[in-house]
Amino acid sequence: MDRLRKVPEKRSQGQTMVEFALILPVLLLVVLGLIEFGRAFFYYTMVSNAAREGTRYGIVQPKDLAGIEDAAKRRLVLIPTDTVTIAVSYQFCEGGCAPDGSNIEEGRTQVVVDVSTDFSMMTPLFQPIFPPTTIRFVSARTIVIGTRARKTGGVPTFTPGTPTPSQTPGGPIPTTPTPTPTDTPGAPPPVTDTPTPSPTPSLSPTSAPPTPTQTPGGPTATATATSSPTSPLPTSTPTAVPPTSTPTAVPPTFTPTAVPPTSTPTAVPPSATPTLSPTPGSLQIVFAAGYPCRGQEQNVNKGRVRVIVYVTDGSGNPVTDATVEVTAPETATLEHIGGGAYGFGGACWASSGQVYGDTTTVTVSASKAGWVGDTVSDTPGGNPICDGSCP
Repeated sequence: MDRLRKVPEKRSQGQTMVEFALILPVLLLVVLGLIEFGRAFFYYTMVSNAAREGTRYGIVQPKDLAGIEDAAKRRLVLIPTDTVTIAVSYQFCEGGCAPDGSNIEEGRTQVVVDVSTDFSMMTPLFQPIFPPTTIRFVSARTIVIGTRARKTGGVPTFTPGTPTPSQTPGGPIPTTPTPTPTDTPGAPPPVTDTPTPSPTPSLSPTSAPPTPTQTPGGPTATATATSSPTSPLPTSTPTAVPPTSTPTAVPPTFTPTAVPPTSTPTAVPPSATPTLSPTPGSLQIVFAAGYPCRGQEQNVNKGRVRVIVYVTDGSGNPVTDATVEVTAPETATLEHIGGGAYGFGGACWASSGQVYGDTTTVTVSASKAGWVGDTVSDTPGGNPICDGSCP
């Protein structure tokens, strides 16, 4: 019984060894394949980053070839730099680009950085299947800063305006009650009967005139002695004098009565806090180097005027959707030719049939909805002759 039990255990161990021996080569191939393809992807990432870094440096320093190569090499990690080839060139120049970048045009010419390196598999088993190859990446970008543009009076400096915050009301305005005196008429003024004394008759002739007595409030009987030469006795005739009531108008007296002020609070709805609207952007125009210029199509003193300008937002960023017009004095609308540059047909704009001299004033204006525009002027006299084409 013991022998029968031990036989299956030995067979199980042998089966495991055989299965492991069969699966081990496949497992090793998968692991080594992941390592090799991971190396290839790492090489490609390093080469592409180096090319991009070189073009970033080249758009601001396009003629510094050594600096462009150093900027690209700084991005190479765990890759021997002596196995990496870096080539710098230019494209889109008038009449072809010089190797040293002497005839580059800002806003049109592109700097091209070509980075390549050799790559081969480390595993001898994969080398016959995947022969050595070259990993290469090319990056190109338009030059935007590299040639200082010329403008009459120097390059303008943009100073952003400071927004003035408006006063924010903190709440309803308090109401200060003001007492208002009110003219309150009192009782109607009484009418006072003031007796007016009537003229007192005089005794004529008499030696001792009697003194008349006036009693207000009723009829007064005044005895008047009249001396008549023909009558031995004086005749006393009582005369009833009715009282005279003269109403005197007494002006009404207005007694100011202090009325306590009534303060009725009025609910004032809170006003919305004003929001400072952003200061609109400002456009800036600069003439490209060598512009405006004139040719010699007619004679040595006159020719067609040619113009290229750059439009930025004041911080150096190109504006590609502005409306740009030139007056030389022929008027035309410039079109965007790349990188914030405005000309015509990918090159400079030239006047059509009219010719001008060195003292002709060339005026360029730029506008954009919601932005502050700009206008610049210059003459061709300070620039070289165009010689019948764009410089």
